[in-house]
Amino acid sequence: MPCIIKKGESTSNPMSIMSLISEACYIEDVMVGPADSTMRDEISQLVEMAARLSPAELTDYLNDHMKMRMFVVGKAVSVADICLFSAMVQYWRGLDWEAKMAKANTFRWIDHIQHLPGMWDQVQAR
Repeated sequence: MPCIIKKGESTSNPMSIMSLISEACYIEDVMVGPADSTMRDEISQLVEMAARLSPAELTDYLNDHMKMRMFVVGKAVSVADICLFSAMVQYWRGLDWEAKMAKANTFRWIDHIQHLPGMWDQVQAR
């Protein structure tokens, strides 16, 4: 669904939408990274990946990626964490305990993200 940027302009690009929301809330540097930074590029790639890959593929990717990390990019929650979490939460709810433990790094990350302030309310609403 397109998001109106300004009169006569819209976008359906998830990163553009998240950037606009972050800018409007004055948290753009935190949520999408500083302009023209490698952090913003990495977040953008991961947001695109969340839209393109299946939850099972994201699980495999994150299990390796999260070996030594608490957040997907940097040292704080970002748009990448939120988009990836949103893309995977329903899939993870359907997995049994053994399947979750087989992807322990992804499980640890999902557990961490879902317990951030405000995220649990979003999980329960789904």
